[in-house]
Amino acid sequence: MAPSLILLLILFLILRPPLCRAINFLGSDQLSYSHDEHIYAKVNSLTSRATLLPRDYYSLPFCKPDSGLIAKSNKMNLGQHLLGEKIQSSPYRFRINTNESLYLCTLTKLTKQSVEPWTKKTDKFYHANVVLDDLPVLRSPGQNWMQLQSIGYPVAYHGFPFYVYYVINHLKFRVFVHETRIRDQPYYEIVRFEVSPCSIKRDSDAMSKLNMYDKVPSTDCVLPRDDRQEIKEDEIIAFTYEVEFITSNITSESQWEAYVEKTSVDHYLSSAINSIITIILPFIVARFKSWRNKAKVREEEGVSRSKLFLEVGFRKSRCSKILSIAVGNGIHIAGMAILALFFAAPGLILPSSSGVFLTIAIVLYVLFGILGGYITVWMWSHIKGKSKGWVSVCWATSCFFFSILFAVFSVTNIIYYVNTSTAAVSFSVYCTLLALWLFISVPLTFLGGLTSTRSISNELRTEHKRRTPVSLFGTMTVILLSGFITHGSISTELANIFYCTWGGRSYCDLQHTLVITQFIVIACVSVSGWEGYMCIIADDWNCMGMESILCFRL
Repeated sequence: MAPSLILLLILFLILRPPLCRAINFLGSDQLSYSHDEHIYAKVNSLTSRATLLPRDYYSLPFCKPDSGLIAKSNKMNLGQHLLGEKIQSSPYRFRINTNESLYLCTLTKLTKQSVEPWTKKTDKFYHANVVLDDLPVLRSPGQNWMQLQSIGYPVAYHGFPFYVYYVINHLKFRVFVHETRIRDQPYYEIVRFEVSPCSIKRDSDAMSKLNMYDKVPSTDCVLPRDDRQEIKEDEIIAFTYEVEFITSNITSESQWEAYVEKTSVDHYLSSAINSIITIILPFIVARFKSWRNKAKVREEEGVSRSKLFLEVGFRKSRCSKILSIAVGNGIHIAGMAILALFFAAPGLILPSSSGVFLTIAIVLYVLFGILGGYITVWMWSHIKGKSKGWVSVCWATSCFFFSILFAVFSVTNIIYYVNTSTAAVSFSVYCTLLALWLFISVPLTFLGGLTSTRSISNELRTEHKRRTPVSLFGTMTVILLSGFITHGSISTELANIFYCTWGGRSYCDLQHTLVITQFIVIACVSVSGWEGYMCIIADDWNCMGMESILCFRL
């Protein structure tokens, strides 16, 4: 049974077809526009993968809307606040299916103080993020020898020599639209949004006489250019942009495929091989004759292997409470992660709904407290032989992971606040997170624990007195080696998951993320169970608790 299941999982990972076509549950949000209809883009926080400290877009003196007012979005969800997003209005105006090149504004003469913010953010590789109809702008591949596609564009760049800075003051937008007909009238859906940024030195006297949205000559954004706008004292910077609409066959159902970071075939094969090694390794080592001989000796005493596991597997160890809490939290978190990915992988959560995935993960973590409480009390009762003290176990289960996570979150938020980053959450978000935990997660954990005590019989097991030998050097060696092998084999998968979650505003293949998450859970449970089994048949159950915790909580 087990080898067949493993083989099916291996084939599923290597020959993985698309789990399903994007269902586009949120397809009703896709808007259609008529010819020459005016729409305005929005701007998000400035981001940098070098510092991971998002900044306010208008922390640099970019052009503001014609009214001079910067409207903030009031529809941000909890996930967007935690990700540090700050969506605001912008002056970028688009007329559907109308190509034009427009003037925005001219800055005042630069001083030494006004040059410093530009140079600092350029040195830290900050990128600007523009959003049109919920589509983040993509930097066009192949521009200026850049073959990689990226989200956003740099605010400025270094020239030659390195201490020379050039500002990005002209944006050439390409808007791909898909034409549909409603009642014999043509309407257009925006399915792709690209930009080619460049630096152009304009005639400051001529630009200062123009008003916002006056027409300017079109420009080709291809390097090298001799007329680039340098950032230095006494320079006057003029901002312009250009819009080109292109009819495309891309539909709204497949518009996000361009944003998904494709994983190479080598990565898939590496991930499959690593996971296969981790899952099969325990079955190979379990065949070693030295371990089997120890089990045969115990069988000759009249104790079968299954009975030995049931009797000794839940034997009281030196860290039984920590073991129960760790296993309960582990199943709690694993269940939350897998269910959240099951929602996202088929396309039920579109990337256009920024922050929704993180919000759903938080809600599922809160609701899955009932599962964590049930598992913890069930395991605690079987180890202790009675359910007395389950209240303190449930409280420790509620506080164990959340207290660590909230402490790290608080320290990180202080760092964000000191650095004036948009990722610093407000006091109201703090209160919301504490309320979700205190008034929903904690009661559900106690409810799960109470349900577990009601479902367990009073006489849980019969205690068999057995000697407690000194920990074997061989057992500890195998446990430590298996821990290193497990960590090394799933490091690729963990790196992929962390990149998808925190790698800036990147969009990853959630179907592959779901599969590798399942493999991580299978690998950790497999190695953890195998280590416990090795300790049992080696008559070394004292070391089983803590080492199984370390492997399961990997």
